Amino acid sequence: MIDRFKRIQVIKEQYTLKFDNCKEEWPIDVQRVYKFVHEHLFESDLNVSIALKQCCISNKNFSGKFKHYVGHGLKNYILHLRIEASKEILGSMEKEENICCAGFEVGFISYSAFSRSFSKAVGMTPKNFKEKIEEN
Repeated sequence: MIDRFKRIQVIKEQYTLKFDNCKEEWPIDVQRVYKFVHEHLFESDLNVSIALKQCCISNKNFSGKFKHYVGHGLKNYILHLRIEASKEILGSMEKEENICCAGFEVGFISYSAFSRSFSKAVGMTPKNFKEKIEEN
């Protein structure tokens, strides 16, 4: 159990560093939110309103500004990072490990929310994704 926990922690830490490419030329508010998201990505209560509130941003059109610089709106960016991290976790899991854990580890609060979001983004369920990896 401890090995599994350590393995997942290492994946999450590496993943956070891998995608932390904040650019100095971005506006300060975009940089602040970008860094906040990366620092809190795997917390289940992270969402757009919390990120904006914690970064003292009240602009309703901020997601469009964020998308202009980062390439995704804020909500989609959080979702994209979580799905990509869950793919790495699923790929590292032992055959007997429960796939629900991958969703919880990256911040989803229920397996159904994770499975629905994963399926929409990847085109297959987390279970099918894991099975496909195990075949290779």
